[in-house]
Amino acid sequence: MNMMDSCFLCLDVGTSGVRGIAHHVKSGQLAKSAVFSVDSFDTIFAIKSVVSGLEKQIGRNLDTAYITGNFGPSVYQAMVKSTTWSGEHKISQSDVRNQIAQITPPSEFHPIHIVPLAFSRPGARDMLNPLGAVDRQLMSIFGAIFYRLDRLDNLHSLLHHAYIEPIAFFDPQFVQNAAFRNKKQNTLFIDFGAEFTSA
Repeated sequence: MNMMDSCFLCLDVGTSGVRGIAHHVKSGQLAKSAVFSVDSFDTIFAIKSVVSGLEKQIGRNLDTAYITGNFGPSVYQAMVKSTTWSGEHKISQSDVRNQIAQITPPSEFHPIHIVPLAFSRPGARDMLNPLGAVDRQLMSIFGAIFYRLDRLDNLHSLLHHAYIEPIAFFDPQFVQNAAFRNKKQNTLFIDFGAEFTSA
């Protein structure tokens, strides 16, 4: 995202309504923000209304959209991946990417977030960042959040009909955790939605 000059939208698409926040960034400074929401079970109408209302408030067309909301049932899995080399090896970004590529989603599901939780190697345990370390093995723990493909496809279709091209999708609890959780504190986030309650 261009943080020097851009207009972007954060859209929460729920079962019974849509909420949006828009920001206009100019010369690296937040020039204007707006909030708008529409309660309606007609999701396309609600998306169009929210986008139109935000563009009127900001006075500019929105460049990009970041989406969160009701993506249907989710699956969370924590998994361990291990890579062993025949000799000493300098761990690189491609080594971690190769481990992430080995993560297999459940049938009919798609990963929204894959989060590295911990790294270990024979020479060091519980590392935050293994890049640049030299060792014969890398063990990684990843947490992954998956959503049903058909629900994500349906949401893509709704956004397309509302003339919105999303840049990224975010799990609501993932966003809340990133924004509000205090460091070194276990926190439970519960979303009492119109169709699902998720935690």
